[in-house]
Amino acid sequence: MKKKILLLFTMIVLVLGVSSCSEKNNVDSSSTTGDYESKATIELVEDGEKFKEETLEFNEDEKLLDIMKRNLDIVEKDGFIESIEKKSQDPDKNKYWLYEVNGEMAQVGANEYKLKDGDKVLFRLEELKNE
Repeated sequence: MKKKILLLFTMIVLVLGVSSCSEKNNVDSSSTTGDYESKATIELVEDGEKFKEETLEFNEDEKLLDIMKRNLDIVEKDGFIESIEKKSQDPDKNKYWLYEVNGEMAQVGANEYKLKDGDKVLFRLEELKNE
């Protein structure tokens, strides 16, 4: 009788173990294969010279900063971009990252802006002149 109970217990443990392993492998394919529904172009400029242009793919309702982090080398603090592709702001020189979308200055930070399909984003690292 003890052998039957032990055998039954072992079979239950094996079945549960096998089924839990197969569930771990069931991953959302859109997050691993890059199946995105929208595209936008991003251009990076430092002191008036373009150093990178790239098409970014994303899904509706994704924020610009999250999309950039997935595709570019970004350093940010509290939602503010400090460095893109190893090109950093320099507060001592009053040099900061600014961005515009479709030719208009953004009214919110990249951590709040939701990209739309076909957007053209321009990030400029430039010195702000005191007027």
